[in-house]
Amino acid sequence: MAASFPTDVNWTSYKHLKNEVNYEIKNAKMNYCSTFFKETFGKMKNTWRGISRLIGNESKSTKITQLETVWYISLTPSPWTTPLDLVHGLLKWTTHGLP
Repeated sequence: MAASFPTDVNWTSYKHLKNEVNYEIKNAKMNYCSTFFKETFGKMKNTWRGISRLIGNESKSTKITQLETVWYISLTPSPWTTPLDLVHGLLKWTTHGLP
């Protein structure tokens, strides 16, 4: 409305209402965080989960179903698809190391 009818009264009203809304949003965020930390006090796992959720950094689990071998682990590169292949390949890599 203030942009449609640019008078001093409209702009003053708009700025005042905008400041009130921003103030209420800020208070709501502070109250939410304060309540969250009071409820999770002493529960570190839940606290860190909540912090990750608040900042948008939730972890996503990754399931490895296949690894591709490379020339320095195996002379004939092939995919490791079973847990036993993974264990054998990783043991071979850790005992023989990189070239």
